[in-house]
Amino acid sequence: MGIKLTTLHLLTRTLSSCGDLSDKRLLTLGVQGCHLTYEESIGFLRRHGINHEPVAPAEILLDFRIERSRNDVPLIAKYGVHQKTLFRLLGFVERNVQAMDISSYEGADITHDLNVPVDSALHSGFDLIFDGGTVEHVFSLKDALFNICRMCKVGGTVIHFSPVDCLNHGFVNFNVSLLQDCYLANGFEEVALSYVAIPNHPWWVDRYCVCFQVDDFHFSLQPYYSTMLYAAYRKVEERPLVVPQQGFYRRLWDAGPGAGNWNKPNWRALWSRKMREYATAYFVPAIVLRGTVAIRKGQRVFL
Repeated sequence: MGIKLTTLHLLTRTLSSCGDLSDKRLLTLGVQGCHLTYEESIGFLRRHGINHEPVAPAEILLDFRIERSRNDVPLIAKYGVHQKTLFRLLGFVERNVQAMDISSYEGADITHDLNVPVDSALHSGFDLIFDGGTVEHVFSLKDALFNICRMCKVGGTVIHFSPVDCLNHGFVNFNVSLLQDCYLANGFEEVALSYVAIPNHPWWVDRYCVCFQVDDFHFSLQPYYSTMLYAAYRKVEERPLVVPQQGFYRRLWDAGPGAGNWNKPNWRALWSRKMREYATAYFVPAIVLRGTVAIRKGQRVFL
């Protein structure tokens, strides 16, 4: 997926709570393609009053990227800032910024397949692990997430920016339950969790995004927006890793029989469902109406 202005906005909010970054070790899952020039990155940070460490022109690393159209035909080639330089801007030291990938094709520092458990030498090796769109391409989600848990230090933070409604992209799309239940069951606490809608129109994609509380987002906003899940979890203790049960059902089991009041009619919910069914019968107006109502529940952030 790579790093665009929306990703940078979300990252800077989380990194501001991580203290001094100059001694922190960062691992990115995959070499992140930065769809930003150095000047665009600096402009964003200045525009929003975010502290940053300018990099001398001779030390700026660039990353050659080919932007592709939807039918996978090369569209335009350009240089963006390399992830090592971008994270230097945010306060990391270049030697502490590393990337892990299954291949060395893009210059990864560590070559490893996340489908397979990582070597013990990497356990508790990193203060920050950033997944900007890699785990959805790993077939064994359990192994990938357990590897991340193992590599994160106590006190360290894991950040995911993962697709929710991207078709024909990876093996899976993400939802809140997957990450929330996994990390809370394995010694982490929640730092940030939200759905983020990004405009699909090229004029608006780098101008704003819409952030939603997880309880306020219920369906895809395609074709006008693509939705991502932004999640940050801090490791508070080391513990044996376990496979979680989905939280929705665990809460029902803990509450006991009858707690859900299944036999008690909820007239408001019934009326709402019937109205949705009626509106959906008129497909095009339903898309416009439901999308308009849904987008008003989010917080629009101008980049």
